[in-house]
Amino acid sequence: MEIVKRYIYAVTHKLPEKQRADIEQELQGLIEDMLEHRTQGGEICERDVEEVLLELGAPHELAAKYKGNRKYLISPELFDLYWVVLKIVILSIVIGLSVVAVIEFLLEPVRGGPFIGEFVVSLITSCVQGFAWVTIAFGIVEYNGVKASGIELDKKKEWKPSQLPAIPNPQTQIKRSEPIASIIFTLIITILFTASIQFFGIINFNDEGSTVVAPFFNEEAIRTYFPLLWGLIALSILKDGLKLVAGRWTARLAAFNLLFNIASLVILIIVFSDSAVWNPEFLNDLVASGIVSSGSEGFQTVSNIWNNTTDSMIYIIAAITIIDTIWIVWKMYRIRGSK
Repeated sequence: MEIVKRYIYAVTHKLPEKQRADIEQELQGLIEDMLEHRTQGGEICERDVEEVLLELGAPHELAAKYKGNRKYLISPELFDLYWVVLKIVILSIVIGLSVVAVIEFLLEPVRGGPFIGEFVVSLITSCVQGFAWVTIAFGIVEYNGVKASGIELDKKKEWKPSQLPAIPNPQTQIKRSEPIASIIFTLIITILFTASIQFFGIINFNDEGSTVVAPFFNEEAIRTYFPLLWGLIALSILKDGLKLVAGRWTARLAAFNLLFNIASLVILIIVFSDSAVWNPEFLNDLVASGIVSSGSEGFQTVSNIWNNTTDSMIYIIAAITIIDTIWIVWKMYRIRGSK
């Protein structure tokens, strides 16, 4: 009865957790009754089980009936994932823009009323755009008949019990909190970096109440790399989205993560090894802001650290990538071992 267990799991894991146990028992009893009626108490063969499951219908359709869902722009099979991603995107936009707004207000408090109006308009506009793009993306997926089944994206066709995915091995399962946290972190950092790049640096609040920033980056030069960085961020969100869809590690998902690590390492090395992206006047800005004095011991220490910034940044990026790659290879080993 392995196929029955897989069918029941495929139905119940799409339902609210508090309903799963009751519906699992109900389905188990229903299937047993249908099999007994079909075989008249005789021996049950694989064909009988398949016919009963076909009669019950595809798991996502049966789950939708239990939830009482009607037809949507996004189907019941994809709606839960759509809703999760939409909430993640909107929450990340609100948090990211709010943090940027607080930073700008603290550094430029004289703007007052106009600043608040700009923030509200920016927040509403960004949230509407986030909602629109997520909905459009899922609408396109739905229109093309794509469904979430592992990380395989297949065209809609007549459902068969043989298509049921195996019940995930606990060793290869992916907690939903992991990709969700990763998407939130990625979007917030992206918003902070792109919307307030001029504030990434050493900030000095002087006695006169004014604020002076010695930025790390040459804003004009770093902005030329923004399209490349946005592409990397899009790949990162896609990677985490696939984890949400799959719900477990597979060889193909692990391979995609390895390719992402290679791509991100190459792109970040290209960006941060370009000396033009770093502020050539950083040390002079520090002196002008009054943080250090020219020729002092502190100035010499900061100068030595700054001159090694490029190499240090690349080493840090490489170390993080290597650690993550080792972890992914270990996951692939666990996947093979669980088969």
